[in-house]
Amino acid sequence: MVMDKTLLFLLLSFLYTFSVAGQDTIVHAKDPYTEARYHYYLKTILLFNEYLDTDSGSFNTTQLRFLYPIVNKAWNLRIDLPLISTNTNSINKTGVGDIGAGISYIPYLEEKMVELLFVPE
Repeated sequence: MVMDKTLLFLLLSFLYTFSVAGQDTIVHAKDPYTEARYHYYLKTILLFNEYLDTDSGSFNTTQLRFLYPIVNKAWNLRIDLPLISTNTNSINKTGVGDIGAGISYIPYLEEKMVELLFVPE
């Protein structure tokens, strides 16, 4: 008999807790395109080098890349500045390579969209 009363008390407490949580106020969602993201761009400067040694000479490419976040850090402006050097037994040349620029964007995906797009088969 004591066990039945304890079980009834726990069941009523459980139901009361969830009924109170169900009466909570509605929170209006913000515009998803202005919300903070977990992944966002940072101000970055990259410097990397690629060296190729051949029988007739060598090629050296040094790349300088600037990454600059714009808008709300979901957009990124990228500028590439390569410095190219070629060396043979008699001729050495150095110059600026093809300068490049680009813009990248990290989209905001709600949990529902992620489930729709990335559902394993």
